[in-house]
Amino acid sequence: MIEAVIFDMDGLMFDTETLAVPAWEWVAKELGYPIQEEHVYNIFGKGVDQIENYFSEICHGNFDFETSWNMKLNYVTDWVKENGVPIKSGLINLLEYLNGDYKMAVASSTNGSEVNRYLKMAEVDTYFDTVISGDMVEKGKPAPDIFLKAASTIGVQPQNCLVLEDALSGIAAASAAGMKSIMIPDKIEPDERTRQLCLCEKQNLNEVIDVLEKMN
Repeated sequence: MIEAVIFDMDGLMFDTETLAVPAWEWVAKELGYPIQEEHVYNIFGKGVDQIENYFSEICHGNFDFETSWNMKLNYVTDWVKENGVPIKSGLINLLEYLNGDYKMAVASSTNGSEVNRYLKMAEVDTYFDTVISGDMVEKGKPAPDIFLKAASTIGVQPQNCLVLEDALSGIAAASAAGMKSIMIPDKIEPDERTRQLCLCEKQNLNEVIDVLEKMN
């Protein structure tokens, strides 16, 4: 029996990963780093420490992470302020369907201040019982820490949680946590291993409703 649904944020709830590509390309151009589009795809779903280590390798150790990260955040924040949070198809409908019948949590690798800002700007923050961010756990996805902390905080056993993810590392983390998961791909399609780890693959958040009705 599914009692709680745990949402990733970037690429799952909001189309912020589309913004990440031009943001990082702009940072790379401004600071002279060899970061390219394919490198940005490789960081989706990863924690901040993992992103820092990866880009440091790409830049052969010559990488000012703090400056780069703040520039990236400012780029995305300015875009969102001007255009609004890009909400993914089916999100509001799914939240309304779940509201009152399931506990809901956000488990995002992004820092807490950024997660909470986006949730409030999109006016969906009140739907969630808790928000767990990457800076609240020791190990980021694909480690299970963030999902286990979310389940513990809302008082639901892992086997009774359904995770919604768009990233390969997120599906791996959900599996490691002993949770069921559905992948809604954003920029990266699931590989065979990921397909084996998750319940199914859906095209948008609206389709999650049918899965829940069949499960429960």
